[in-house]
Amino acid sequence: MLNIISKTKKNSNKLGGALGLLVIFSYLLAFSQPANAEKASNSSSLERENQGLPIQRRDGGSRSGKLSRCVDSSSNLIALVPEARVASTNSNSPSLFFYIPETTEPKTIEFVLRNEADRLIYEDFITTTGKGIVEVNIPSRILASSVNTEQNYHWYLSLICNPQYRSRDLVVEGWMRQEQLDSATLERLSNTSNTVEKAEIYHQQGFWYDALSMLAKHKVSSTDESAVATKWLNLLQSVNLEELASEPIVESISIKDFANNRSQAELMP
Repeated sequence: MLNIISKTKKNSNKLGGALGLLVIFSYLLAFSQPANAEKASNSSSLERENQGLPIQRRDGGSRSGKLSRCVDSSSNLIALVPEARVASTNSNSPSLFFYIPETTEPKTIEFVLRNEADRLIYEDFITTTGKGIVEVNIPSRILASSVNTEQNYHWYLSLICNPQYRSRDLVVEGWMRQEQLDSATLERLSNTSNTVEKAEIYHQQGFWYDALSMLAKHKVSSTDESAVATKWLNLLQSVNLEELASEPIVESISIKDFANNRSQAELMP
């Protein structure tokens, strides 16, 4: 009988010890959860996945087949954006960058921006000669008039191979999210005048369009051209587009009256 009681006490002690450890572990886990949650909430929007939103940064060829392509079969129209993330901008007049491959002759390029409700809010037609990276700037009046700055915008860029057969367009598409910068990031930006450092801060916080635009503006004119070029390469490497790092930024011209002058024949599918 005494042996049974002794064993029972030992088992109870073991069980009590195990329960004590379990309680302590649970307490520590619960205590650490707010810190983990804060870390998750403060994670850069660079880590935001595309959330099912369509992103196609390389053209997939025209719907009419390769024979109708107006560029070499080994070349692509490419958007300089992350492939699987919705990148952000803090600007009311952001710039987007696209690689335009060499064409047989100067071509018209169409840029379209739609809001989350799929309503057209901006459209522009540009032309350029030669191959290289072109900048498409969205006028400040377009996004500044938005009531809600925390929203996504769907953009398309089409290289028009034949205006009479728009189904032959080469198209890339993606999304841009307009967001506010937090006070800590604003302070970091105000405390430096260095282009590369500013670009890195934007990049760390997921503001891809602002980081790329910051470097593009100083890519040629900067007094520290080599540092800017190195950062430009690093930025493109981070999204697996390093092959475009040496491509020049070429001038583009807006065609204000292109849309107004299109005939009905040009609108044929």
